[in-house]
Amino acid sequence: MSVSRFKGGLVTLVLLFLGVLGCVTLRGAVEYDRAFQAYKDCQYGVAEGLLISTLSRNPGDERAMSLLGWVQFKQGKVEEARKLFVEAVRINSESIMTIEGLAWAQYTFGEDEKAEQARDRFEEAITQPNRFIDRDLISKELADVLFQLQDYKAAAILYKESVSRNGSDPSLLNRYAWCLYQSGNYSEAKSIFLRSKELTSRSEELSQDFFADQGVTRRIRQKRMAEPYYGLALIYIKENRLDAAQEELASALKISPYFHHPHEISLLLTRHP
Repeated sequence: MSVSRFKGGLVTLVLLFLGVLGCVTLRGAVEYDRAFQAYKDCQYGVAEGLLISTLSRNPGDERAMSLLGWVQFKQGKVEEARKLFVEAVRINSESIMTIEGLAWAQYTFGEDEKAEQARDRFEEAITQPNRFIDRDLISKELADVLFQLQDYKAAAILYKESVSRNGSDPSLLNRYAWCLYQSGNYSEAKSIFLRSKELTSRSEELSQDFFADQGVTRRIRQKRMAEPYYGLALIYIKENRLDAAQEELASALKISPYFHHPHEISLLLTRHP
């Protein structure tokens, strides 16, 4: 075989390889775009199939891996999503879409010891726009992480922003009020609790069931409804208005005996049996 024929054959093989590679890359890009559109349309099964197909041909495709993590997360498969996000971050630690996804998965999965990591990732994600979760929702999740870490003053700043945009959400009002209470701002906490109490006690608005978000049990719903009553009871004690405190506590107990600050309630009952 002549040298020229050998070189010609080699060039042909290289071009063939590049052509196949280009087709694979193009197909992967098309599938990703279709999967992302399906994700936006909440067609998670369709998106999952397309992304699995893409990853079967290119296992190191970090974008497809991260999007599949979001698809799994939206379907409630939090542990599967977390594994995908961990691997995607290993491949590309700069991807905001992946960083935020891992923060959500860790926080939702209940990895309390990693709450600080979730906080860092949410703080990074909130500074940059992305196509998966809007800034307001990231802000709310960051506030919840700060609340969990008992950084009430920092959480209160974010909750205040959220309340300014949605002042008719009792759960949001309660969280903001607790932050104010824990920060020693009892007067403002009292006004927020009163607003939440008004919302939850109006029968026409209760019929809309503010607390009926997916996965919330009746017990949790009742606990949330009782929160402003418990909060007001604690504040009235600090104001030395024992009769008012007793009235609020009695109302709270009729709704739900469960409270997320049982230590404070027990102290209240010990001091004022």
